[in-house]
Amino acid sequence: MSKFGVPTEQQLAKINKLAKRTLSSDEVFVFSGKSAGDLMIPNRYMKLSLSFLR
Repeated sequence: MSKFGVPTEQQLAKINKLAKRTLSSDEVFVFSGKSAGDLMIPNRYMKLSLSFLR
């Protein structure tokens, strides 16, 4: 079982592709995120204004 916040090798590889320098697993913290419209709650809709999205 993985520890909360500790990245897997795949996650760390993706992070390092975008990082300005190579980071180690003890330098980053990972967590799951939810997006508006991710269908985590079916039949529930959220209207977002254009100014909010900007």
